Amino acid sequence: LEERERLVRMYLDKYVLIPATEGKQRLKLAQFDYGRKCSEIARLTEGMSGREIAQLAVSWQATAYASEDGVLTEAMMDACVQDAVQQHQQKMCWLKSEGPGRGDEPSPS
Repeated sequence: LEERERLVRMYLDKYVLIPATEGKQRLKLAQFDYGRKCSEIARLTEGMSGREIAQLAVSWQATAYASEDGVLTEAMMDACVQDAVQQHQQKMCWLKSEGPGRGDEPSPS
């Protein structure tokens, strides 16, 4: 959990907070408790890889840029988290259904 929270905070900084405070500042962040939100997201993303968490942060950035005013809200972050968790669960179902060989080994005959 601690490692996931560290990753969530790191990627939030990299893809959202730094772009929001430097450069052209086309990206803005609504006012909410980022620390509490990162802790909540870390709990919700249990089982996700570092890469999946990084992709989640990129989706926050893309969502903000695609919005009318360029502001990332807590609700927008929540929607991205729900999507990412759903995709992760689907991926796990697919991997489970493929079985231990995952199709890349010749079948014993």
